[in-house]
Amino acid sequence: MKRLYLIVLMMAAVTASQAQITAERLEQARKEALQATENKKEKEKQLQNVMDSVLYHNAVVSLFDSTFVIKADQVMFRRGVTAYVDQTTNFISMNKNKATVQIAFNTIFAGPNGIGGVTVEGIPSNVSIKEDKKGAMTMTMSVMGVGISAQVSVTLWPGSNKAMATVVPNFNSRTITLYGNLYPISQTHIFQGTTL
Repeated sequence: MKRLYLIVLMMAAVTASQAQITAERLEQARKEALQATENKKEKEKQLQNVMDSVLYHNAVVSLFDSTFVIKADQVMFRRGVTAYVDQTTNFISMNKNKATVQIAFNTIFAGPNGIGGVTVEGIPSNVSIKEDKKGAMTMTMSVMGVGISAQVSVTLWPGSNKAMATVVPNFNSRTITLYGNLYPISQTHIFQGTTL
């Protein structure tokens, strides 16, 4: 009987030690997996920072060169009414001596530009660029044309190509603000409707 008791006790000790080894291995594997995940996230974050830096550099160069497009994914009207829109048909662009503002919505109505909104072009004047203390670049200009007479302000946030553009018409209070990304005009595709 003592022998049986001793054998059972030894088997229990071996089983407990194997269980402890298995638990330690599982804990070690969990720690290694967690470390690998953290390393992957850190590498992805570093890669994103490099990409944002390149996008920001290209955006600043195109802003100073007056050859940019802000592809908007969100438009805000008076009193904070907001609409999410298609980036290829909602934009503000500047190509040297021509500025274009286009707003288009996916509706059944063609609108004046043929794609559900309005497209206006004008000649920019009084163009100035300033940088604030936090590094945000702001370009302001007057745009005059057949279908537009407005003050346009473009703000490029530091560290990425995220931008905001505000269009304030000179003859009414229908201010619109576009939120999106600023790209060099040569590196983007937009679809422009019929101009007023």
